[in-house]
Amino acid sequence: MMLTVRNAEEDQVQALDLGADDYLTKPFSPRTLLARVRALLRRSAGAEKPAPVIAGDFALDLEHQFVTVAAAPPVRLTRLEFRLLQLLLANAGHPLPTERLLRHVWGTRASDDRQLLKQLVHRLRQKIEIDATAPRYLVTVSGVGYALEAAGEGESTRLDRGSGKTDTSR
Repeated sequence: MMLTVRNAEEDQVQALDLGADDYLTKPFSPRTLLARVRALLRRSAGAEKPAPVIAGDFALDLEHQFVTVAAAPPVRLTRLEFRLLQLLLANAGHPLPTERLLRHVWGTRASDDRQLLKQLVHRLRQKIEIDATAPRYLVTVSGVGYALEAAGEGESTRLDRGSGKTDTSR
């Protein structure tokens, strides 16, 4: 739903064409806003379930916060583990700075305590790695942060852990 001061027809058409389900301009009454939100919720109740995010060996179930790695059974993730893995999957093969991971997982309350992130990575490795002491998927990139190597069959992405550069080969 778009809530805006722009009331030109072109703006409304553009917003709806870009995917907005409704368009409400200021000023508006709170009762109108609530009625439109209720209508959106009714329409979305029968909507399809979101498709899983798939990258390499990973399939992330967005609705239930499960992850499936290779042929292993699905694993339930905590909210924080899910947020971390979601960002890493979206950037698979690329190292992400610790600060960005902290901000994404904990939001504006992100502290500079890197130990929190280390503990979260440790718990996530326990769930997704065959051997958490020798991680294959969730790797530490020295001086940068972490990266997810989601490589499966076909094209694989390898991360040069020293330089943080990726090498894609068949």
